[in-house]
Amino acid sequence: MNLPQIKEKEFSLETIATKGSNKLTVKMKGEINLQDPFPVLEPFFIAVHKSACADNFVMVNVDLKQLKFISSSGIKVIINWIKMMCEENAYKIHFICDLGNTWQKLSVSVLKSLAVDKISYE
Repeated sequence: MNLPQIKEKEFSLETIATKGSNKLTVKMKGEINLQDPFPVLEPFFIAVHKSACADNFVMVNVDLKQLKFISSSGIKVIINWIKMMCEENAYKIHFICDLGNTWQKLSVSVLKSLAVDKISYE
């Protein structure tokens, strides 16, 4: 299994498969403040989606605890990923947040509203 990774100066995204649990974890760290994040982020989330579907993962955890900031354009990429997941009625997404971080709490609650039965957060 070839899992997607991104390591940039200001941020990184790492995908980890947990053996035996049928879950993928995406760890997002740093600050994603690119003017146009689509060329960098969209291929990553498409690869996560393809991996989750191909290997029949039932859950993708997205760990945001070390993500200090993501631009609205970066959030749009995540929205596109959620739409892909919903169109194929694939896995569920669980966001792990720092709920003391206002932008995370607000953004993730809005993301949950896109697919109430498929998205959860803590």
